[in-house]
Amino acid sequence: MLGWLVVNRAPEARSRLGVWAVAMLAALVLSAVTAEPAGASIWAIQRAPAVAGAKDSVLQSVSCTAAVACIAVGGPDQRPGVMLAEGWDGSRWTVQPTPRPRGSIQSFLSGVSCVSESSCMAVGFAVDSNGAVRVVTTRWTGLSWALVPGAKGRRSIPSFLASVSCTSLTECTAVGASENRSGTFFPLVERWNGSRWLVQATPRLPDSQLAGVSCASARACTAVGDYAGVAELVEHWNGTRWSRDLRANLVSGESGLGAVSCTSPTSCAAGGALMIPSMITWPLLETWAGSRWSAEPTRGQPPGVVYGVSCTSRTACTAVGEDSLVEELKGDRWSIDRAPDPQDSTLYGVSCIGQRCVAVGSWIEPRGSEVPLVEWISSG
Repeated sequence: MLGWLVVNRAPEARSRLGVWAVAMLAALVLSAVTAEPAGASIWAIQRAPAVAGAKDSVLQSVSCTAAVACIAVGGPDQRPGVMLAEGWDGSRWTVQPTPRPRGSIQSFLSGVSCVSESSCMAVGFAVDSNGAVRVVTTRWTGLSWALVPGAKGRRSIPSFLASVSCTSLTECTAVGASENRSGTFFPLVERWNGSRWLVQATPRLPDSQLAGVSCASARACTAVGDYAGVAELVEHWNGTRWSRDLRANLVSGESGLGAVSCTSPTSCAAGGALMIPSMITWPLLETWAGSRWSAEPTRGQPPGVVYGVSCTSRTACTAVGEDSLVEELKGDRWSIDRAPDPQDSTLYGVSCIGQRCVAVGSWIEPRGSEVPLVEWISSG
């Protein structure tokens, strides 16, 4: 089973609930800028404000609507605390106060999607004192964050949301998983219609979860995850229903997908990991061309996991992951890009505008604390 595909930051629910790689933030200092030869990427590494009072914290997801307007979310890493949100205004990152879900001892935001500087939706989970895990959704209005009630009928069921994609103020899709009475998890999809969340019917696959979603329009979404912990799970929304795509399992070995980015209904890139018999995990990248999926060979790549993907066109994508892995799609070929990263660092989310991307994650500082990390990537 690919237990490494699912990282849970809720200590009381660790044995029951998974969330694809959740993370956080800490102290804004521009620490390095490294210029590369023409045609290569240019990097700027930052640390960002951390959760107040938390020894360890991470940033899990980021969404930018302009080079001077980004929102990043996360929370405390495996410690009681509140969810974290930060905004970028072109000069610095600032922590934005977030509400605390009623009765929670810990809450975490694992996905965010913005349609403008004043409209974002973030999703995640909260844990109460009994270890029960519930969906959390919250909206950014440009001035503050406010909790949004979950879908009716799901509020008392153990469940989480891992990713969200919005195409307008009144159209968002979020994915994750929910648990039935026997303790089996099934994929969960919820849709925001501008006033409330509604659960959408999806194929009932036991021991499965959806970890990433991307909508090219209100009638075209692609969600990815893993099935029974051993195979990629891909589902498509056509404006009427969700259906499972059986063409996505392209590799031999245990595998799963945790992130996806679509620029049109016929153009997506997804990332995750593949475990081969040697028990080593390798980055997995797959692209969707409307009728078929194609997989990027893992030969020649270092071991690792892809946690985040962002595409600006069919032929331009950036993927990030474990050990600050960065891979870039230029034309029809993926290539590894080495970043001047701190030691023990991981990138969990990425958002690209034009040729500039911002990636977020965390790194382990010399004193042993996990602190937030932001990296800016400008392609040459």
